[in-house]
Amino acid sequence: MDTNALIQKIEAAHPGSILEARPFGRSGQASVWVEMKSIIKIAKMLKEEPGALFDSLENLSMFEVEGAFVLSYFVRSNSTGKTLILRGSVLPEGQDDEVETLSVQSIWPMVEMYEREISDLFGVVFKGAPVSKRVLLPEDWDGYPLRKSYVFPSQFLGILHMRPVGQTDPDGSGSES
Repeated sequence: MDTNALIQKIEAAHPGSILEARPFGRSGQASVWVEMKSIIKIAKMLKEEPGALFDSLENLSMFEVEGAFVLSYFVRSNSTGKTLILRGSVLPEGQDDEVETLSVQSIWPMVEMYEREISDLFGVVFKGAPVSKRVLLPEDWDGYPLRKSYVFPSQFLGILHMRPVGQTDPDGSGSES
């Protein structure tokens, strides 16, 4: 099944769930922007639809742009070799607040470590995923270091956090090096 036919089928089954379909950057790879509240329905349809069978999640990445968190799900069909990128965005209420979205672990179990990493570094809570300990940061770490609003501590557990030349001194004085 070609990508356009698949998108039309998803839109017919779940009206309003597809926001935009276009090539991913210069690659020409299919990229589909979706409503995050529909991610489970769309993922399930992509995995089970004959002719599509996107049964593998290769990567989940996230970045912050203009206060929004953009999630990119890179999926593949092992039977057809086709790939697709699902993209969606979530907005935190405040710059330091956790943000919730749905987990796709029930569809693609291999997403677990990606979701845990994003949870640690961005403060995203994936609803429907088992609650687990942090995977990258210590349990007592405060904040989400990949957010643009994050201010790195001058020290952690008594160890100075040194910054590259041109950034704030580790003493927290705010002076340039």
